[in-house]
Amino acid sequence: MFLLMSLALSSQAIAIRALVDQDLRLATIGDRLARGGAALCPGQATSTAGLVIQDARQYGQDQRAAARSALGLGKGPTIVALVAASDAPGAGSEIAAVGGQAVLTDARDAYADVERTETLIEEGFARGPVRLTLGSGTVVTLAPQTGCRSRFQIVAGGLGRTMADGRYVKISDAMMRTVANDDELAVVTAHELAHNILRHRVEKTPSKQAEYEADRLSVWLVARAGYDTSAIVPFWTRLGRRTDYGIFSDGTHPGWKKRVARLGEAIALVERQRATGAALLPPVEQQSASQADFRR
Repeated sequence: MFLLMSLALSSQAIAIRALVDQDLRLATIGDRLARGGAALCPGQATSTAGLVIQDARQYGQDQRAAARSALGLGKGPTIVALVAASDAPGAGSEIAAVGGQAVLTDARDAYADVERTETLIEEGFARGPVRLTLGSGTVVTLAPQTGCRSRFQIVAGGLGRTMADGRYVKISDAMMRTVANDDELAVVTAHELAHNILRHRVEKTPSKQAEYEADRLSVWLVARAGYDTSAIVPFWTRLGRRTDYGIFSDGTHPGWKKRVARLGEAIALVERQRATGAALLPPVEQQSASQADFRR
């Protein structure tokens, strides 16, 4: 019986670790896009400092022991993974307070405490370096990193669940399985990040024009982050053919052939900028409009 229980815990731990690895994959790509695109969203700071934070209470009672074992979770919000560029404390570090404010406030809602932790870090970065008090009592200081403010999250559901809401970039688990590699994941993540930069979900209703604007800006986000812009057209072409307009058929998304044609024009402009050594920036009229939208 003990052996069976141990094997079950081990199997659960492996599955949980695999899910966190996907969280880290998205967080790393999102962080790279956010930092690379800093010139396209002035005045913003990344919200998580390259941290993936979880709480054991996010897991069901039957999974918590495995989650604690696999991720080193403490009593409250705990760092479970870090992007490569982060200088934060290591995985398995429980966060007790941010800037002197306790993060464990609601024993019934682990998600609320994780979000509170991320919000306190984000708000602290607006003022400068942030002090984290760990569960061990150690105090560490995180320096703010300039970048486009968005949080990156994997959500359950079909391809249409991939979206941006002004604060989060949400990539569905179905989309995570659809992309062929990190360059393609960067393509779709950049598109949703562009929606947040342009404040489409905050100030505008969904429209074909908004999709074109996000498509266009996403090309520069991909390029500035160092991902392969040659992945953009094949990805959207394959997705368009696969869904037969599926996620683009609600009247707010243009047909994939038109999207691909316009994306090709933006990619050609990026390549001309590279060839002449010019800064990788969208045309002045679009860049100015984007920044004006953000400031409102």
